[in-house]
Amino acid sequence: MDFIEQNMVGTWEHVSTEGMEQFLSKIGASPLATSIMLSSTPRLTFEVKGSEVVSTNVPTPSTDPDILITYTFKLDQEFELNLNGLEVQMTVTCSDGKMTQLVRSQRLHSHRIEFSRHEKQLVQAFCYTDDDGVETKATLKYKRTK
Repeated sequence: MDFIEQNMVGTWEHVSTEGMEQFLSKIGASPLATSIMLSSTPRLTFEVKGSEVVSTNVPTPSTDPDILITYTFKLDQEFELNLNGLEVQMTVTCSDGKMTQLVRSQRLHSHRIEFSRHEKQLVQAFCYTDDDGVETKATLKYKRTK
């Protein structure tokens, strides 16, 4: 929890995206989901409330600021999340200077999302490793606004 409190709490604005289209193709995202993800410029907010973390994502704050994806989790405990009809199971861990979300779904290949700090930026790395051990990665970078 210390990593989250010291490095992630606050609001973060999207700065850049790299490799997302290839990553989404590898995990089996639908054309609609791919279109939505490629057009998003997310604003992320993290709060710690006791032993829980509250994560809020505003996917397109400039055009749809009222659309929010909010979920609360405890580290190392699986929880379920419904993302516009896509059911996912997620477990969040913290170690080695990063927060990792392990994501499972019947409609997508399992993958992980790693959050880490690099200088003043928050880096969100979407990672998928295929059966041959080849990793595909997409990276979103954010700057702190609050």
